[in-house]
Amino acid sequence: MAELAILGGNPVYTGSWPTWPQWDQSEEKALIDVLHSGRWQAGGRVQSFEQAFASYQQAKHGICVTNGTASLETALRALGVGPGDEVIVPAYTFSSSGLSVLVVGATPVLVDVDQWLNIDTDILPGYITPRTKAIMPVHLGGIPANMDGVLAAAKEHNLAIIEDAAQAHGSEWRGTRVGAIGDVGSFSFQTGKVMTCGDGGILVTNDEELAHKLRLFREFGRVPHPDGFDYLVAGSNERLTEFQAAILHCQLLRLDEQIARRRQAADYLAKRLEDVPGVKFHGLPEGVTRWCVYIFALWVDREAFAGCSKSLICRALNAEGIPVERGYQSLADFTVYKAAQAKGQCRIGSLAKTKQAVDSVLWLTFPAFMQGLEAVDAVVEALRKVQAYAGKLRELES
Repeated sequence: MAELAILGGNPVYTGSWPTWPQWDQSEEKALIDVLHSGRWQAGGRVQSFEQAFASYQQAKHGICVTNGTASLETALRALGVGPGDEVIVPAYTFSSSGLSVLVVGATPVLVDVDQWLNIDTDILPGYITPRTKAIMPVHLGGIPANMDGVLAAAKEHNLAIIEDAAQAHGSEWRGTRVGAIGDVGSFSFQTGKVMTCGDGGILVTNDEELAHKLRLFREFGRVPHPDGFDYLVAGSNERLTEFQAAILHCQLLRLDEQIARRRQAADYLAKRLEDVPGVKFHGLPEGVTRWCVYIFALWVDREAFAGCSKSLICRALNAEGIPVERGYQSLADFTVYKAAQAKGQCRIGSLAKTKQAVDSVLWLTFPAFMQGLEAVDAVVEALRKVQAYAGKLRELES
């Protein structure tokens, strides 16, 4: 086996990885059509996409917004969450999940995750108080959270459920698409998502009254009035443009085929990792019936890599041509949440699994699973190579 690339050897993989976003002439034509229409806002394409995406996620209503962070904030406001309320959020997630709670003046309660990096529903009941207003499960990496446990806790304590499905377009829990299981689901179309228009978001719900409130908060809080408009609440302008909706229509049409390709490659990698000591993929929870494959989480036993830090293992794999990433930090480690906790505006639970994930989990994100099975073989070969030379690699940290 050759010398590690990070130490001057040749990399395992010298091919290219798919770039993102992906597009073709359908997006180009759709954009030109909007341009020539002269209706760049409120021309019907946003409404058409809302209906199409909601139907795809098995929901009755879709409400497009400017991005996936605005969608969470809009959902919280529409559900009446504000000062004095608590919202339970997993600590291993992108910061928007917790920030949205702080922005509306409520208190995020940061709780630990399970082996799939989703909210640990076994400990969830212990964090519910009389102030708890909602639970925000995050379907991290496209793997649905344990919605059985979330639904049970919400029903027992009369809590709202806001599904943060920013990474889970098309994923399912027990045959139902995520976002349509709780009260409202939030999706992102940011440039790194499996569907993208550069930036954007959508909320889906089966509750007609809630859908009306979501639209109200999205569009200034206004409704038609004989004299023009009346403003019922302090809403905002979170509207998507016709250009973005036109792109998203095209992205949605190829989503199923892309999910199938990624899933085939992800299943292949999971099988091959069974023969790589010190690297584990936890599979899928029993209730998951469809996984869109956004993040493939590699749990690395650092002792099997001579005690090297996760950061160094990641750098070594990158040098071998493998696009692994370090993953998230714990929300509890960020200044904004520490400051909020000091003011009594954030509660932080025991986060043992979250800390383990921060220390040990590496990500392969979805573009890596669109290159074919030979590229997946290269991932396995690189892991074995880095492990074989881990003793020499460890010297870089001495």
